[in-house]
Amino acid sequence: MKKEKEQFVKEKEKKGFDHVWERLPHISFYQFWITTFPSVSSLMGGFMSIYPVFAQYKPPYRCQNGLDRAELSSNFSFQEIIDLTTETPFCKGFQPNQLGGCFFCDFSDELIQKCNSSSFSALKSCFGNAAQQNSTWRACDGYEYDRGIRNNVTNFRGEKWETAVTEFTLHCGMEWFDSLSTALGLLGLLGGAFLAGLYSDRFGRKRSLLVWHTVCGTLLLAMSFVTNKWGFFFFFY
Repeated sequence: MKKEKEQFVKEKEKKGFDHVWERLPHISFYQFWITTFPSVSSLMGGFMSIYPVFAQYKPPYRCQNGLDRAELSSNFSFQEIIDLTTETPFCKGFQPNQLGGCFFCDFSDELIQKCNSSSFSALKSCFGNAAQQNSTWRACDGYEYDRGIRNNVTNFRGEKWETAVTEFTLHCGMEWFDSLSTALGLLGLLGGAFLAGLYSDRFGRKRSLLVWHTVCGTLLLAMSFVTNKWGFFFFFY
């Protein structure tokens, strides 16, 4: 008996991981299916963890203004345009408690053409107290974003890169929605764990894996394809 046991141990040590390779050819498609889906779930969980860091990044922003209309904005840096159009305490209707990035001093096109200078200091002098007092402090109609952190980078459509903040204008009073979208992901994990636990107890873990990942994954993939917004897939999956 002792010799048989020693022989068994020696054969087991000799094969080692070869036991796994002996079983691999016998794995069925069903076994492969239920083994792969938990791996996909872990992969998507990783994407969800890093999603807010990249997809909800809020770059510096400013209002579109007369310098953009006159196509002079390329002559100045992003911060210089803010200094010219937002740091304007004498602009008519200016209120210090209002968010500067969401309001700007709307200098007329005639004044901009009259100043018509490519020098920042000269244009700032032209946009002095008198010019500000004859202009209006107004809310933004559109926004420009400082994409210098990833200069000359485009999305897969060849357009400027976007985040959830830039695409859906989640600032100037909409910051709460940006934070809510992050919280909803964690809330989804909580609710999903509760519902998936009940479903698994009733129908079994293997069936719950197949049903959840097949149905939900297909629906989200179709939604992402139709809307052309692949963030849906990574965030909600």
